[in-house]
Amino acid sequence: MHFRYQKIIMQAWLVFIVCLHSSHVFAGNFETTLALAKGGGADSQVRLGEMYFDGKEVPKDYAKALKWFRLAADQGNASAQFSLGTMYKNGQGVPQDYTQAIAWYRLAAEQQNGFAQNNLGTMYEVGQGVPQDYGEAVKWYRLAADAGEMAAWYNLGKMYYLAQGVPQNLETARELWFLAAAQGHIVAQHNLGLLYNYGIGVPEDKNEAIKWYRLAADNGYADAQVNLGVMYDHGEGVPKSYADAMKWWRLAAAQSHRYAQFNLGRKYLYGEGVAKDDVKAVNLFRLAAEQGLAEAQFHLGMMYDDGRGIHKDQVKANEWYLLAAEQNHAGALYNLGKSFADGQGVPQSDAEAQKFWWLAAERGDFKAQNALGILFVQGRIVQQDFKRAYVWFSIAAASGSDNALQNMNKIAQELTLQEFNEAKQEAAEFLAKMKSE
Repeated sequence: MHFRYQKIIMQAWLVFIVCLHSSHVFAGNFETTLALAKGGGADSQVRLGEMYFDGKEVPKDYAKALKWFRLAADQGNASAQFSLGTMYKNGQGVPQDYTQAIAWYRLAAEQQNGFAQNNLGTMYEVGQGVPQDYGEAVKWYRLAADAGEMAAWYNLGKMYYLAQGVPQNLETARELWFLAAAQGHIVAQHNLGLLYNYGIGVPEDKNEAIKWYRLAADNGYADAQVNLGVMYDHGEGVPKSYADAMKWWRLAAAQSHRYAQFNLGRKYLYGEGVAKDDVKAVNLFRLAAEQGLAEAQFHLGMMYDDGRGIHKDQVKANEWYLLAAEQNHAGALYNLGKSFADGQGVPQSDAEAQKFWWLAAERGDFKAQNALGILFVQGRIVQQDFKRAYVWFSIAAASGSDNALQNMNKIAQELTLQEFNEAKQEAAEFLAKMKSE
């Protein structure tokens, strides 16, 4: 089964405006701007601060940028106040100070500076320099959005999507993201792709999903490149093409996107669209695993376990399994339990095996469920219990395990009719709970 990359939840995406662009146009040259700034012209002081901040016509110098922004800000210039807030927020030329950032953003925001209103909203959303307050965040996002600020359209849409500070309204979220996307906001474009891809608040429409993914992907957004690659990999909304899938994943992998690295690794592992190459698979799995992707950690553990593309090393395999297991990866939990059961790379311990298999079984791993059934049949670590064994064999068999099905049929002969019916009921309740989760 292909690993499918999905990124539905948007909590991580908070759009701060970090550039210090204003509506000003640079004067003809640095000397002219400097003279006007020294004469006290606030707009020229802002332009001079931007020159030093961006390193345009002069070497980049945050300290001098801060000086000129402060002079203009003290005259009440909203653009300068916004720029000072951003420098304090990011610790550019000054120690990072969220309280100062909030103060300067608020001064600019009260003068209807949309950039400052948006950034003040994000500070309230995440609780930087102020107590977290979704309602206050929505207030500032709405003011900035009403002023036509693209990032605020996106952020306000996210609040409606996540029901933070406002009741959930997927249609409003979509409308706001559309406004931002139409202005080139790549995260909004990607999120529209997600909505149409999975039919969230709109009818499922793979072609519309492709359109929005492609817009964001063409603008270099790695998440969109990954998801567009998935669409080509599965032939959804586009003709199935491993070559096109890999093209987009390579672009995302070049940005160190861990899902792209992992997906490419699987292609090399199974020889889909490329010649099989276990060494390349290992290298790609490692890149993703080192970024904390549990599925990649599990796969890298298996490569060490099997000695594919790398020298067989059970100790290292277990190390990677453990990292994935700490993220509740069911397959890693099962494999780690098997290592303890067999004494491979770790001291043999039925107790540890049973612990990891239990965790894996509860997370739906049919191998672990079958293994637990065997423990109950044999009475290893646990008291022999044929009814409990039948429950686990039945659960594993429902996932398609032929071994578990055979074990279930054998152990059924050891049960009374009452035990049989009770075991069937317990298994059914477990499966219903798993399905609901």
